[in-house]
Order: sequence, then structure tokens, then C-alpha cells
Amino acid sequence: MTSGVYAIVNILNHRAYIGSSINVPDRQRQHFTALKNNRHHNKPLQRSYNKYGKGVFRFDVLATCEPSERYVKEQFFIDTCLPEFNSSVKVCAIPSRKGCKVPPRTAEHIEKIAAQKRGIPHTATGRANIIAGSWKRGEARLAKPVVNLQNGVFYDCAIDAAESIGMNPYTFRNKLNGSKPNTTKFVYA
Repeated sequence: MTSGVYAIVNILNHRAYIGSSINVPDRQRQHFTALKNNRHHNKPLQRSYNKYGKGVFRFDVLATCEPSERYVKEQFFIDTCLPEFNSSVKVCAIPSRKGCKVPPRTAEHIEKIAAQKRGIPHTATGRANIIAGSWKRGEARLAKPVVNLQNGVFYDCAIDAAESIGMNPYTFRNKLNGSKPNTTKFVYA
């Protein structure tokens, strides 16, 4: 097993992809199998392979090293050669992510994404589908209307009825379906 840094080079236009692996020969086989089957993770490299064919690509071992040093060496070659096929110019050495080229999201970044999604209301159809459970099956179902027996008010779906009394829609639906005791004055119409 040979650990090190390698390059896949298009000899016609000299565009390259640089990577590193604990087992370089095995990684070479993985790359060319994925390219041959049109399933390579790097789309620009895949398009180039599809256009020019396998014969114009060369696999070069740039450096052999200890597995613990491969990220540092890979970063050196990326900084030096500026390969066109690499989508990221930064290498992170996180063992659990097996050398991914994207740093992990921080808690602050995750919170920022969550904050952007908070407060976006569901559409009436979306609410109806959630309460009907059709989102799990990928099918569109019409929501069942609900009536309040106490005052005779009709609601388009259980979510609207649940919101009118301030109850969790899932708990409300379970009460209407009979999986929990129905202590509300609502029934399906």
C-alpha cells in the first residue's frame, strides 16, 4: 500500500486534478472506474473524460509520504500547481470525514441556516399534506375537512382546526384518528 499525492492530467490541455490517498493504486482504479461509468464526483473532470476519452489522461504520483502527511503535501501541490479540475483549493485533514475538501459546518453556520428557514409558513396544501401524512408516501392527498361540534365551524384541514385552539397539529390529528382519546369537540366532516 502506497500513501501519497497524485494528479490526473489531461495531456492535451494540461488541466489537472490533484488528490491524495492512503492507497494510491487503489484510488487510481476507483477514479478511472468512476470515469468510465460516467459516475465521477468531479463533473468538470467527467465532462473532459467524456469528450477526450481515457487515452488522453495520465495518472501521476506526485509524492509518496506517510498517511499523516498527505494532506499537507496535497495542499502544497494544489497551491503550487493550481489544478483546474479541483473544485476547492483548501484541504482539511479531518479523519472522520476521510479527507474531504470542505471544512465542517460550525455550530454558528448551522444556526444561521436554521434561522433562515424559521418562520416560513407552510402553504395551505403543504399543511394539508403534512397532516394527512402524504408527504411520507410522496403522493398528493386532499385533506379532510374538520368541524367543531360545539359551534358548527368548518375548517379546511386539521392543521387549521388545531391552530384555532392552540394545539399541536400532530396531537390533534391523533385525537381525530382515535389513536389518542378525543377530548376535543372536533370530528372529521
